[in-house]
Amino acid sequence: MTQEHINDKLKLQIAINALIELRSEAQSGSYEMCTIDATLGNLGVPREYLTSAERGILKHYNVFE
Repeated sequence: MTQEHINDKLKLQIAINALIELRSEAQSGSYEMCTIDATLGNLGVPREYLTSAERGILKHYNVFE
């Protein structure tokens, strides 16, 4: 794994975790929440990270696993 690849994965991880945090503040069923869910789904984030954010428990996603 090159340094550039590692840097790209770190940027992706930061973006995903920021979206998960934003989702915890979004109103249930809102356009904002639907957009965040679609984006995280397209990035391959498992549903468990989304449901934990709904309960106010922020699980941070690790792209290196």
